[in-house]
Amino acid sequence: MHSDQNNRNGTITAFPEDIKLYILLSYLSSEKHIYAKFFEQINNAPLEKIIFYFSLILPLNSENMVISPDLWNKWDDETQQMVKLHLITVKEEK
Repeated sequence: MHSDQNNRNGTITAFPEDIKLYILLSYLSSEKHIYAKFFEQINNAPLEKIIFYFSLILPLNSENMVISPDLWNKWDDETQQMVKLHLITVKEEK
């Protein structure tokens, strides 16, 4: 049986278009008490902190991450291996 913590549905989706990056933050209205403060902090943070968070911190804590083939192929073998190792480590910790 899952606890309520495992059934939360906050979602962060980031997608590039040309030279811009769009970030979509969403949650169920029934879970506003869980996510509203976090989303408000992101909305009011300086751009540098938002870039840092979404570029460095968020990928390290993501359960469902998709990397485009174009980006993956731009990375050297060492970077690809580091990402694979991280994803395996995260999976084993769960």
